[in-house]
Amino acid sequence: MPHARFPWPLRSFVLAVLIGGSPLSAWASADELADNGVFRFLTQGLPTGSTNAEYIGQLVVVNADGPVSFSVDNLPPGMSLDPQTGLLTGRPESTFNQEIHFTADDGVASIPLALVFSVNASGGGGNEGSTVTNTSLAGGRVGSAYLESIGIENGVGPYIFGAVDLPPGLSLDGLTGEISGEPLAPGTYAPRLTIVDLGEDNKVVTVIPLEVLPATSDFRFTTSALNNGEVGTPFCDAWSTTGATGSVTYSASGLPPGLAVDTATGRVSGTPTEAGAFRVNLGAADGHDTITGSLSMLIAPASDSNFYWSYFGIPTAITGLTYDRQPPILLAAENGGAVSYSATGLPPGILYNPLSGELTGMATDIGEYTATFTAADAGSGQQLHLSVDFLVLPPSGGDANSLPVNFWVQRQRLFGGNPGHDRWSGSVIYNADRRTGSAFDPALDALQLEIGSRVMRVEPGSFSGNAAQLTSKSAEDVQPVEIVRLSPRRQTIRWETSRDDLGDGTPGILRHVATLGDRGYRLDAFFDAQGRFSPASGLRRSAFVVEHALLKRKAAAHDRVLLKLRLGDPSVQFDEAQDTLRLRLLADGDVLLDKDFTALGTLKLGTDQPSGTTVYTLGAAKDPADNERLLRFTWSSRTGRMLVHIADTDLSLLPASEPHVAVEFTLGGKTYYTSVTLFEAGSSGTFTTLMP
Repeated sequence: MPHARFPWPLRSFVLAVLIGGSPLSAWASADELADNGVFRFLTQGLPTGSTNAEYIGQLVVVNADGPVSFSVDNLPPGMSLDPQTGLLTGRPESTFNQEIHFTADDGVASIPLALVFSVNASGGGGNEGSTVTNTSLAGGRVGSAYLESIGIENGVGPYIFGAVDLPPGLSLDGLTGEISGEPLAPGTYAPRLTIVDLGEDNKVVTVIPLEVLPATSDFRFTTSALNNGEVGTPFCDAWSTTGATGSVTYSASGLPPGLAVDTATGRVSGTPTEAGAFRVNLGAADGHDTITGSLSMLIAPASDSNFYWSYFGIPTAITGLTYDRQPPILLAAENGGAVSYSATGLPPGILYNPLSGELTGMATDIGEYTATFTAADAGSGQQLHLSVDFLVLPPSGGDANSLPVNFWVQRQRLFGGNPGHDRWSGSVIYNADRRTGSAFDPALDALQLEIGSRVMRVEPGSFSGNAAQLTSKSAEDVQPVEIVRLSPRRQTIRWETSRDDLGDGTPGILRHVATLGDRGYRLDAFFDAQGRFSPASGLRRSAFVVEHALLKRKAAAHDRVLLKLRLGDPSVQFDEAQDTLRLRLLADGDVLLDKDFTALGTLKLGTDQPSGTTVYTLGAAKDPADNERLLRFTWSSRTGRMLVHIADTDLSLLPASEPHVAVEFTLGGKTYYTSVTLFEAGSSGTFTTLMP
């Protein structure tokens, strides 16, 4: 995984979840050992350290035949080597420049590595820098209250906190660093935390594992790292669990192409066909609980190549703050020759230097973007790929769980387990900028749908039809069979595949990604053992979309707003006595509508039988107001359906041509945000989301 080279809180990294540097459960048969490739180091050098900056580096190996242990003969004062992960961390106390001898042992063979390690004096590129004091995060249990705080030392402040991949049900306070809530899904998580120190313009990233146990058992993964491999070399590894109440069935999504997991044993085998850094989502079910985990795996381009991403995460971006810093934030590869870099799906305003791999700029749009980075070595012709969840937060910080994706799955079903005869179908609603010049152009833009490791792509020019219905069908003699129907007019996508190979991914949480041109959406969703997804209870992060909008300009102070919305949040909580209900509409910075109807809210509570979670059904009492009068409000957390109808308002600030309207809805302590483009229906003063 490529790393951002800047001061890090390193003690947090003495944990095996960051990179698959040492497989802790790679049990291989004698035949597999004979065909498993050469156990070797990818590492050929280490970053130069500085006495005024915390240090991080890592020893990386491939083709291990068992748990790897690392050792070293001598390190500069202030530095340490973690024997399980190969991570070199600390703050060097003095200058240093000499050869160091490392050893990696996988229980079958022991291999040496001699490297010259250098530490420069103060001023060599770094600063004292903020440091995270947490070396671990407290474990949680489904349904039990959770509270933990992120501590900082050596900083100036004030701070902004951000997080990606927190367990569903937990949220991060972006101003205090407090993680709280009630975990909803058991598993081993690796939340990436960012701390921005405004006082010294410093950005710090760390990943600290957080384990969530099921409500009534201690079923969990004992696997905490994955083996690394090579393109063209047979691969072996095995995953394991403890605390199961019945026989365990394993699943996975995101494995490198060419690899598969045995659902009965957890053994991973095959021959990798693509090089890069991969995020693998593990699943295990014991008939009572389903647990998940997310770990990383490196695949080198060939058996004679040491080209790999050296990645530990990148900072979360904050709108209005520059992403630049010194030393620079780099997303770069190791051991290449003339390497060039490129990226797709970056947030608007973020730039990626094609020569150095430096990330700079200022993000302008809040959201979570699935960015894909490529490193190409001109000398060898080898390429590496890496997909990263690039989060852009508001000035108050926060986390991805509370930042809604503007993408709603109406239905989705997977029929897997029979390669060559699998099926995948579904339909979604999305919100996007459809103004002239910004809208998805089927002639120039590609559409891509992903579920786990299955990718379906419609290339530019492959659609036929018009804005009401665009259709793409695979050729009759091509497998799998793919049909995609896109309606820019209604903002919907429908698809179906047959004679497919979906791999092993259920039961468990699968990542669903949709990309329309440069606009990407990522939604984590739970699928049961039959491959069924249930909206909205299957969501594992919040989703918020406008399904349909009707704004009617009638006369001064007598305009109307009708919104059909979909809102789902697995961690939603609402207290009728004190929590807020508020709707705001904005266009070009002007407030079109601001209706706080907290006092009108009515609440009914229920229980979702399959999951045992609380179901909220909200309504509204009669509104006595003379202006911005609420005619109707309903919302159910079970279905996610919401209806808001407001009369006697003033929409005079609504732009006359293709208004792009921001919709903000506050429910309890959270504000959900999306934006949609409206179009005038004739000349009647009626605006709707339906594109002409």
